[in-house]
Amino acid sequence: MSNRRNRTLSPHRVVSVVALLLAVVVAGCGTGTTSTFTGSPDEVRVATVGGLGKILVDGQGFTLYILAADNRSGRSTCFAACAGEWPPMTLSQDTAAPIAGPGTKPSLLGLTSRGDGTEQVTYDGWPLYRWPTDTSPGMATGQGVDDENGYWYVLRPTGIVVR
Repeated sequence: MSNRRNRTLSPHRVVSVVALLLAVVVAGCGTGTTSTFTGSPDEVRVATVGGLGKILVDGQGFTLYILAADNRSGRSTCFAACAGEWPPMTLSQDTAAPIAGPGTKPSLLGLTSRGDGTEQVTYDGWPLYRWPTDTSPGMATGQGVDDENGYWYVLRPTGIVVR
């Protein structure tokens, strides 16, 4: 008689191993952006943000927002306290134009002058803003916020507002 054991895996053990591997893979997939970003804060690019799909973010992966009250006019209506809560995406001092990152349509990028002399980045006529409550790339806690300034939404790379 041989002392060798049968080394085949039972179907139950195979299922257990596959389930463990899937759990490891899923744990590595967050609900945030699908990439890491190290780009310029003057860059507008596209990222997949959990629950919202492909939307505009800055070069560092932070979600960009529009204010519905701006009405795609190319002009901001968010000043003073509003701009303190929702900082406009403005260009760095030595940057002349916004950078069109991956997934964006360069022809939709533009600028609008603000009262303080800064240039705010626009996309398809929508002035773009940041939301300080988003503390890491892939967050979109400002989506659908309704405050004293109006409604805030994210934007698709086609220029369509996600409501």
